[in-house]
Amino acid sequence: MNISNQQLNTQQSKTSVDPENKIVPNHIMVNSRWCNSELVTKIQANVRVLFFDDKPDIDFRPANSVCVVYISEAELVSQATAYKKKMVRLRRADVFKIIVLAEKTSMTTQYYANVQNFCVFELGLVLLPVSSQADAAGILTQLFYTGTQPEKNPFKRIRNSSEEDQSSSSLLATLQCIPGLGVTNAKLLLVNFGSINGIIEASFESLSNVVGKSIAARIIDFLS
Repeated sequence: MNISNQQLNTQQSKTSVDPENKIVPNHIMVNSRWCNSELVTKIQANVRVLFFDDKPDIDFRPANSVCVVYISEAELVSQATAYKKKMVRLRRADVFKIIVLAEKTSMTTQYYANVQNFCVFELGLVLLPVSSQADAAGILTQLFYTGTQPEKNPFKRIRNSSEEDQSSSSLLATLQCIPGLGVTNAKLLLVNFGSINGIIEASFESLSNVVGKSIAARIIDFLS
């Protein structure tokens, strides 16, 4: 029996999955509060999703070992503390590699340093700035392809596809938020390491060979 995309999305939105279990192959697991959001719509253009509703501290699981917490523009501007509490709980549980996506816009720039200090320096988490939900969708898609197929370079594997266009442009925009990096070095990093995960896992020596010691140190400080 053929099922339309609309029917499939409706079925997915009603599916509850325990995020502590392994993710279903070829899916990104998404907290049900994101149902019908722009972010999920962008993800579904490339990857199927399954929704869960019993783990409020987690927003996304693009791979078995990774969970993602999303801090919205509204949360940053209001200086709410709820996101800090859930990140502390996840950090103490020590089950997943935690990646934090935070909306860095003209309205949140003045608050971003506080978020960076808390996430990176106090908790030791990976913090990535995003300019929009569409930007975040590209990064989550990239994390999905890297986490589920680590033996392949996703930029080569999906060359000339809409997935590549979305993911690479989002990653370039994110990498250029690193002070002093610039578009040329951002492209060099993607060519040599292929993904956000590849850059995060790269050693100082490996980064230095690509962008020099000074920029490598900034990358380590920004992403570690």
